[in-house]
Amino acid sequence: MQNNEIFGFQIDHQRYAFPLYTVDRVLQATSLITIPNAPSLIHGVIDYYGTLIPVVNLRKRLNLPDRSIGINDYFIVIDTPKRKLAVVIDDVDDVIVPAESNVIPSSNLDPSLEPHSICRIDDGLILIYDMERLLSGEDDLMIQEALEKATTHPTI
Repeated sequence: MQNNEIFGFQIDHQRYAFPLYTVDRVLQATSLITIPNAPSLIHGVIDYYGTLIPVVNLRKRLNLPDRSIGINDYFIVIDTPKRKLAVVIDDVDDVIVPAESNVIPSSNLDPSLEPHSICRIDDGLILIYDMERLLSGEDDLMIQEALEKATTHPTI
């Protein structure tokens, strides 16, 4: 596997990607367990082979219009250094191996940009995100608190 491989997906017809090495699996969206008083960043949790993992509302984090999870949506299970996360997406694109010259670090454009880098492809641009960088320290605390609620909640 090459280190520059990316896993492309879509949310609201915009193309995004995660580094392929962080993607554990893609699942058809399934029912999830909502957590009382969870932050809006968290849709809930899913039971992933015996482990509860949080389902992140990436739309919220990217300031996109919120909507309910539909039967045609997908979950991307991502490995981060701290935990596994599931991210809700609208559609799966493809695994892409871009030429190095087509990947521009966002810091070259503006250090405050959230995407890790931007990839040029024949039919447009793909914003490449690193989930660890995308989530703030406050987001991480909210996720940890939601997981603790899920594991101690009597109905889960």
